Amino acid sequence: MRPWRYVKKALFSLFIISQIACSGLERSEYKKIRKQHAVTAKVTRKKADQTFSLYTSTHAPGKVMISPYSWQDQHVRPPRITKEWFQCKGSCKNPSYVLEGATYEDCGGSHEHSLPKQEGKEHIYPILLDLLNHIQYKTGKKIIITSGHRCPRHNAYVDPSLKNRSAKHQIGAQVDFYVEGLENRPMKIVRVIQDYYKKHHQTKNQKKYTNFRRSSGGTGVSIWSNQEVSIAIYPEKKGRNKDNTHPYPYLSCEVLFDKKRDAPVSYTWEKAHKNITFR
Repeated sequence: MRPWRYVKKALFSLFIISQIACSGLERSEYKKIRKQHAVTAKVTRKKADQTFSLYTSTHAPGKVMISPYSWQDQHVRPPRITKEWFQCKGSCKNPSYVLEGATYEDCGGSHEHSLPKQEGKEHIYPILLDLLNHIQYKTGKKIIITSGHRCPRHNAYVDPSLKNRSAKHQIGAQVDFYVEGLENRPMKIVRVIQDYYKKHHQTKNQKKYTNFRRSSGGTGVSIWSNQEVSIAIYPEKKGRNKDNTHPYPYLSCEVLFDKKRDAPVSYTWEKAHKNITFR
């Protein structure tokens, strides 16, 4: 048996050697054929030919520069707040509960219904967007909207109290929020809002906008208001509802007057219930 094993090893070695030799011959033949068919030609230029110089781009005066990518800019501002940030936070996953014999169930949120509408379009009062973006611009910090629009069903779910039934969240005229990094300094945000009215070209010379009256909302809630808005500070463990379960103080900004329509802003059942579209 042993001689036959040696014969098999010898035959296998001869096979490998023959394959290597064949592949070497093939490569040699390929190079030979390629050399025979190679064609060379000289590159010629006309006498007037000129080479191009490298162009260095510069910012043209009066032209708008494209903003750098976020990772190139060391002073990136938080993303601009639009009406989409106010989508109702209701969810059909939230459990129902019973209080004083009444059952409360949450809505399906933005998957179920639209934002409030004016003239057929989704609408959040523009002053809320202006103030929130002004706060982000001045502080460089991101705003966390804890409660924007609430449909009537979600509004009752988060707080079924009688006082909350007329909350302007339902008509896009109120927002609850805090500022990342300034969670425990809500008074700083109130001053930023006051500064907005003192420096804005449309309001800086009008006392009805620059003068803020201070009042108390009870249970430690402080309120500052001018003709257009009121800003309330809810301290820790005060004014809590199912949209504001975080541990921080928060601010609630409510629209009192619509400059565009020159009219007070008030809650009505029709505005809350009939001005949203179910999907």
